[in-house]
Amino acid sequence: LLHDARHVTGRTGFDRAACAVLAPSARYYPCNETLRPLFYTGALWHAREFGRAPVLFLPQGNYPLKNLHTVIRALPAVRQQFPGAALHIAGWPPLDKGPLLRPIIDRMFPYKLYCKRLAAQLGVADALHYTGPLNAAAMRQAYLEADVFLLPSSCENSPNSLGEAMLLGLPCVASAAGGIPDMLQSGVQGMLYGAAGDDAALSAAILQLLALPDHGTALGTAAQIRARVTHDAAKNTAQMIEIYRKVLQREGTL
Repeated sequence: LLHDARHVTGRTGFDRAACAVLAPSARYYPCNETLRPLFYTGALWHAREFGRAPVLFLPQGNYPLKNLHTVIRALPAVRQQFPGAALHIAGWPPLDKGPLLRPIIDRMFPYKLYCKRLAAQLGVADALHYTGPLNAAAMRQAYLEADVFLLPSSCENSPNSLGEAMLLGLPCVASAAGGIPDMLQSGVQGMLYGAAGDDAALSAAILQLLALPDHGTALGTAAQIRARVTHDAAKNTAQMIEIYRKVLQREGTL
């Protein structure tokens, strides 16, 4: 479908490069993304005194692409310095319907079983807390109650969750995968680390952020300023309308 497209809109160098390979004859039109209205208004994130128990927030952990297993592997190093560190994960916890159904459920959800066993093996099972499904308001509150937002995905284009966290000013640690570096400048608006599956690099980035005297407030403020530009609803709407005008003009229907 993409190969046959004549016009493509995208948001990052990552998707533009993919378009150049997969649809080399298509015209490419950049246009940033507008996020859910709730994240443009209301209270912003404020640093709290977390002592030895910071809260790390992961927006998704149900499948390997999101790299919950890498966060679990990074937790022992984090807990060496912050013994009470907790990982809050948006979504359902691994199901457990008793010994009779457990083998069936384990076969249905092998990744969750793997993460559960890995956490137990590394002695960090008590650090994992699943929130259950969150609507926009509950998700917003989860961001505000965290100390660090984590996005260790092995592949992303322009993830909504990162944009939401940035709009709220929450300090972010993310992998440098896909289009993520186009959204956040490392060391200025948050922390990026290299290979998504490198748990040592992930724990180092988390610890570096947690050790900042302001607990990442300056990074979060810079991220919020940038996200306000990237996700400007009026600007993005005008840009999309202009893209449609150009497409109609080039197709000879305007």
